[in-house]
Amino acid sequence: MYKEDLSYGLFLSDRQLDFLSNYPQGFDRMKCFATFLQLAVKEPTHYEKKEYSVDLTPGQFAISEVELAKLWKCNRKTASKIVDMFHEVGLVSSVPNCPTTVFTVHCVASWYIGDDAIRNTHYSRHLQVEQRIKANHKNADAVVGSVAKDANEESSLSLSSDKIDMG
Repeated sequence: MYKEDLSYGLFLSDRQLDFLSNYPQGFDRMKCFATFLQLAVKEPTHYEKKEYSVDLTPGQFAISEVELAKLWKCNRKTASKIVDMFHEVGLVSSVPNCPTTVFTVHCVASWYIGDDAIRNTHYSRHLQVEQRIKANHKNADAVVGSVAKDANEESSLSLSSDKIDMG
């Protein structure tokens, strides 16, 4: 199930990280999260089960809650509650269909397999991250604009990370 050269480009909020690292009643949420990451397809895939079929895109996977319960060694109700908690923090979403559920992973921006990057079209940035990115672009544009304005004076620009909020 593991690929040696597979890496994940993840973006997690503090709330999501806290959720993953805290597991009351001895249930390891990180193990569940790893399941979602590993099951997500990395290339467009046609999925069929009984009389149901769906085309999955990178970042999605199809599995029933009964199958998740078997993977996680718990009962179906517990698996259902865990899925609901993952929904609440915005790590995944799902659309139930008989006899399975299509899950979408939102916190993976991309996968890296060897030298190839696979983008997750379902990746959604958190509002705070989006605001930081916009602020960084505004700061960078202001600095670049300043350089363009001063170009006639043959000035040069060196941009350091302390000029742009990276965090």
